Amino acid sequence: MRRQAFLFRASVIALCLPFVQCVWRRTVTTRPAVTVVVVDAAGAPVAGAEVVIVWWSYPHRRVHDRYVVTSGADGRAVFAGASRRETIAPLCMHGVPQHEHSVCVDVPGKGHGEVELERSGEVVTIALEPGPADGRCAELARERAGAPAPGAQRAE
Repeated sequence: MRRQAFLFRASVIALCLPFVQCVWRRTVTTRPAVTVVVVDAAGAPVAGAEVVIVWWSYPHRRVHDRYVVTSGADGRAVFAGASRRETIAPLCMHGVPQHEHSVCVDVPGKGHGEVELERSGEVVTIALEPGPADGRCAELARERAGAPAPGAQRAE
């Protein structure tokens, strides 16, 4: 009798499981509201620097988009925030992507800088370092030259 009760409960759960909400919707920050201040090695503001926010996610190392703003005379580049809704499946393997944002600055002749954003609404100062870009900025430079970054894909 106990076995029949167990089998009945198990079959009810198995039949009802598809109707339980195992797929959720959430809001994702696509472009964080952030102010980036670009300075050279001496601490002076760098005007005309191309500041790029790269929105990417893993586990698939997928580059979703890039947002570009040129810094003003005070070295500031201001990004307005944006978000969208996405569907996730937390019970599935790799069903919940983790979204990240990197800020890249590469000024020919002056240097490069890169920082990972922690949250929207912050003011980030990037001090340019001499030498070629590395990390995500290097991937971005390769893509601009026509060679996609290894493993990265452009989101449609």
